Amino acid sequence: MESRYDIIKSFSQVKRLVKACLKTGIASVDFETNAEGIYNKTFKPTILSVTFQVGSGVSIPLCHHEYENPHWKRWLKYFGRKVVENPNITKVGWNLKFDLQIFELYGIYVRGTVLDGMLMKYLLNEEKPNDLKSMVRRYLPEHGDYEKAEKFDKIPWDKKPLEPLCKYSCQDTDYTLRLAMFFESKLIEIGMYPLFRHLIMPASRVLQHAEKTGLYLDRKFNQELLESYKPKIEQATSNCLNLPRVKKFSRWLVQERISKYLASIESELEDLDYHIPKDARKIASREQKISNIRAGVFTTKKELELTREVNLGSTIDLPLLLYSEKGFKFPIIKYTKDKKTNRDTDKPSTDEDTLVELRLTVKNPENPKAIFLDNLLELRGLKKMYTTYIEGWHDKVQDDSKLHGRFLIHGCVTGNTRLIGKDRDIRIRDICPKKPGILNVEKDNIWILSHECTWEQVTHTINKGVQKAYKLTTDTGDVLKCTKEHKLLTTNGWKTVKEIYHKKLDVIMYDTSKFDISKPETGKSASEVVFKEIPNWNGYLVSNEGKVYSVKTPGGRGILDYNHPHELIPRERNKGRYTVYFRRGGKKYAFSVSRLVWSVFNNTEIPNDMVIDHINCDPSDNRPENLQCITQRENILRAYKYTRSIYTNGNINGQCKIGTKEVGEILKMYKDGYTQSEILHKFNISQKQVSGIILGQRRKEIYLTRIVSMEYIGVRTIYDLSVNNKHSYITRSNFINSNTTSGRLSSQEPNLQQIPKTSVDANIKKQLVAPKGKLYMALDYSQAELRIMAHLSGDETYLEAFAKGQDPHLAIAANKYGVSYEEANKAYSDEQHPDYKLWKNRRKQAKQICFGIIYGIQKKLLAVKLSDPKAGIIVTPDEAQQQLNEFFQEHPKIKKFMINQEKVLIKHGYIKSLFGRKRRLPQVYSDNEQEAAYAVRLSVNMPCQSAASDMTLFASILNYWKMRQGILPYMPETCTVHDAVYYLADPQDVNVWVVYNIWETCRNPDTKKYFGFEINDVSMSMDITIGRSMAEELPFIPGYDYNKMFEPDFNTDEYLEEHRKYKNIDISEYPKLYKKEIKEFEQKFYKVHG
Repeated sequence: MESRYDIIKSFSQVKRLVKACLKTGIASVDFETNAEGIYNKTFKPTILSVTFQVGSGVSIPLCHHEYENPHWKRWLKYFGRKVVENPNITKVGWNLKFDLQIFELYGIYVRGTVLDGMLMKYLLNEEKPNDLKSMVRRYLPEHGDYEKAEKFDKIPWDKKPLEPLCKYSCQDTDYTLRLAMFFESKLIEIGMYPLFRHLIMPASRVLQHAEKTGLYLDRKFNQELLESYKPKIEQATSNCLNLPRVKKFSRWLVQERISKYLASIESELEDLDYHIPKDARKIASREQKISNIRAGVFTTKKELELTREVNLGSTIDLPLLLYSEKGFKFPIIKYTKDKKTNRDTDKPSTDEDTLVELRLTVKNPENPKAIFLDNLLELRGLKKMYTTYIEGWHDKVQDDSKLHGRFLIHGCVTGNTRLIGKDRDIRIRDICPKKPGILNVEKDNIWILSHECTWEQVTHTINKGVQKAYKLTTDTGDVLKCTKEHKLLTTNGWKTVKEIYHKKLDVIMYDTSKFDISKPETGKSASEVVFKEIPNWNGYLVSNEGKVYSVKTPGGRGILDYNHPHELIPRERNKGRYTVYFRRGGKKYAFSVSRLVWSVFNNTEIPNDMVIDHINCDPSDNRPENLQCITQRENILRAYKYTRSIYTNGNINGQCKIGTKEVGEILKMYKDGYTQSEILHKFNISQKQVSGIILGQRRKEIYLTRIVSMEYIGVRTIYDLSVNNKHSYITRSNFINSNTTSGRLSSQEPNLQQIPKTSVDANIKKQLVAPKGKLYMALDYSQAELRIMAHLSGDETYLEAFAKGQDPHLAIAANKYGVSYEEANKAYSDEQHPDYKLWKNRRKQAKQICFGIIYGIQKKLLAVKLSDPKAGIIVTPDEAQQQLNEFFQEHPKIKKFMINQEKVLIKHGYIKSLFGRKRRLPQVYSDNEQEAAYAVRLSVNMPCQSAASDMTLFASILNYWKMRQGILPYMPETCTVHDAVYYLADPQDVNVWVVYNIWETCRNPDTKKYFGFEINDVSMSMDITIGRSMAEELPFIPGYDYNKMFEPDFNTDEYLEEHRKYKNIDISEYPKLYKKEIKEFEQKFYKVHG
């Protein structure tokens, strides 16, 4: 069924549209905009499209460049009042939070039933993609190319004519309605509709308002932190570099660099001839350079780079410093992993977990090794704080001085662009020169992901200076900041951003959450490499890795050094044929790599009528075992045979030969209407491969997108890379994980779920201030996941501790050591008590073990969590395992719960939470033991973590509803962070009546009525704090006048001293102790508000 569409051009037509929506009781809505941020001053909606029944669509032009409509706001508000605010009309959309926020910009507030097709799809299947176009291709294939009709997609976004734009937008609303109706029936069929209607959609409504409210950023303080953190980072770096052992190592490292550089110059002299005038000048120049360097004169940037001190962020310098005889001589306890085979490489790890584990090997905190590791870990922490929460927030704040995070219920460039590195993500700015110029980074051993899913080495990094920069946004929400000359991979090859945008080319993208980023194979270790000399060519070798080397000593005039062979880089002369060049007598000679390797390792020459064939059909794989000597006829027959085999096997000799660009072209051809038969004949691949790519079963990480906006963002410092072999790189910024599969809430721009605790650095949260005259009221569930675990397992010790209002971790520790809770609490509550430190450590150990179980912790990491190196407390992995075993002996019901979860997972392949969310974990059936064990751990974690997060969401929904009804004062929610909710409150509303009512709602919300379960054996209690910023987490004091917090002489210490009088009063006692005050606040509120 084709959509029928109309364009409204008069107010009478708006009235007719309203009547149609009233008659059908449905309105599927969608805004088209100028692609600016909603809360930026330049934002404009261009079109509102509406579908009131399947097969129809109507567009209202708003701020479209072709249609001057001075009455568009009146039309929009009339539609909003009659339809959007009509509780009898069901509103439908795709990612509806976005559209509803636009309505609210113009004073229109949705009422009645709301259905979001994207959230329905997410509940049915949490895996990506979740976008509308993908769902249309999957479930409405006859309309899969609707955005391409009449070459609509070829027209630049800012020049799209009104009529085709309206048709496109109407199809959006029409197909959204069709899919929503289908998904709704599926949710009802499988019994997940209550979860959708009672939790997911109401939560979307609450979080929509949280996004709108935003978090105020104190820009002045943020700027102060930008300036003050740099000296901290510099000082932390200096603390590391100025240690005597590091200084000594740095001097040695500089000398090593200089020696290697001189050797490379002398190597160049080896190939120069004094009798050739041009060579004679080069010889003189290089000999002078050698003399200068030996005299300590360094002139060029490359030479100055030789003298730099050790780079603590380098994957070459830092391992040498940590593990070599010239450095700290730490034992190598962990190697980096080959991500394809998951086997150890020969490269020692320097990640944070490794550094923490190394720190546990040094008991004396005054030891130079301990001092260095403590300083290095502090440096890394400072850098993370700066880049993520200071500089990152500075870049993301909008025109209204707020951070408008996007909450998710379902999962040549500028300096902040992040590259996918082999060991970790790399910010491009961190590896480029600080000033305009080129930096050779080959020795830093930096490997990043290329477009062909291979790890490739960065050879040079480039600072191009200050240039004009643009922010690109795609129709799938990916963002990149770059110059307009920057090139991206399209179905037409590599094209500049400018050309891609204006010609509306399809951009080929990677979804890094889906594809295996471990494609490259790691080479053999030095002990496994076998070298053999090439007959008649003195000084040249081949290895069993299929590589060719030279052992000629640079500048040695014929001296050979077999201890330091250097690889000759092969060149691709003909397609798929690699050659290397040897030198003799001033001349160069070309040799085929495959022929050299085969003849040397078979110790015979290749007959004239024979050729060397690659068994796996990969001409770059020249290992001896992959080569065979066959006749020309056999070679032709084999080529014919294996070319035909792709039609039956879907590959060539077991290896798929379809590149990234080809996959993009296949997707585009299918969208353009080509049949699978036409596609397979063009690319010479099998039907199985074509259908697999189209259905997302093969190379599912690749997808197509369009750039919908190209916004000028001013001048920025621009960086670039020189990447070996593939000459490309994938940026992390383009590939955003849009949902958390545990069912826990996530967010983007910025990620509010990762805001560090105040104890880490109070200055981070101090940037987030309450608006003038408002206070933050934070509701933080106390040990929510632990309470869920106690309920699910039925463990008596935890249930009793929660029932008595005891500290559960202290109760477990007291039970373990055979001491009464009162005695343990007496020691733990008094810092002057002689046993305070003892019970503090015992409580910490009990806490780490229990939360370790919930998060599936292993003994090594548990040992780290239980240790405190600075205090001299070191716990070994075996000791940690022993404590874990003792814990299970003391809590057999928790162990039984874990075993039952594993059985359920193996039987069904998924786990369900209390609220009904499903987490599919097919890894449990994997032959890989690590993958299967990971799935089992998640089967324990998911029910606890997901239910705790959903409990927070559900409680916030109930409180929001009470506020909207006028039962409680309206306090806009500004942020939800896992198990905590932040409200903005007027000071007079921070009182015992409001606090008790909110606490009572959250303590045990009516889950039985809506979701069919009830937690009646443990109370979901919470802590309530007040503050002028998110960092000021002051405990609530009953009867306190919170207007005092705005007075100039307000003193935090005095406040905390006042709180000591009330700290032992539980909120549950408020009705008894403050009955009169609660009644007065309640009556006063209803008197004012009715």
